Amino acid sequence: MRGKRWTGDDGVDEYNLAPGELIIMQASNVRLGVGSGSEALDEIVLTNMNLILVVTVSEGLFKTRRYLKRCPLDSILCSADVPQAIAARVNSTPVLRVAFSEETVTVSFTEGGKRLADRWAESVRRAAAGNIDAIDTSELPSGTAAEIADFVDGAMGVVGAVGDSIGSALGATLKVQKPHAEKMAEKATAKCPGCHAPVAGRKGQGVVCSYCDTKFVL
Repeated sequence: MRGKRWTGDDGVDEYNLAPGELIIMQASNVRLGVGSGSEALDEIVLTNMNLILVVTVSEGLFKTRRYLKRCPLDSILCSADVPQAIAARVNSTPVLRVAFSEETVTVSFTEGGKRLADRWAESVRRAAAGNIDAIDTSELPSGTAAEIADFVDGAMGVVGAVGDSIGSALGATLKVQKPHAEKMAEKATAKCPGCHAPVAGRKGQGVVCSYCDTKFVL
């Protein structure tokens, strides 16, 4: 787990946040990967600049250390200008999958159901697009309520699939509601507060100056 891009907590702050970096949402009861090959995480954290994975590792008798993996939102791959972050089910387990330029990160949720995975996927897309104000951080149902909500969603999916089959048999065209593509925030250019070089990106997006490595928000 402590491979490329995993770094130790430096103790400056809980998540080693950069200047201008703000926490948007957090979730515990998560695992990196899915199934028998997955590994428990302390939590995942979404900021306006990164998706942060947090894990505590044992390093000898009575000694542990927190490690962080910071996955920059500006390295998420896009298709038709839509950041590639999706929610899915793998063997009935709800997962979040985010395609970064170097790797695809899969996080599975042990609590909260598919709706929590959907919320995270939508929030990552919006944060990557710079639409921070559009992110819904309201509390979702938990426990039995979450299980009921998941059951209802699953039943609706079955009904929709049956309707599609009947429509195909009758030669009818059924309308299927598709998720709306996330609209990217408007483009913006600003001077780096460190070296005053011009930096381009999208409004509200966390960026890194290519000249001096200063991190700031457009």
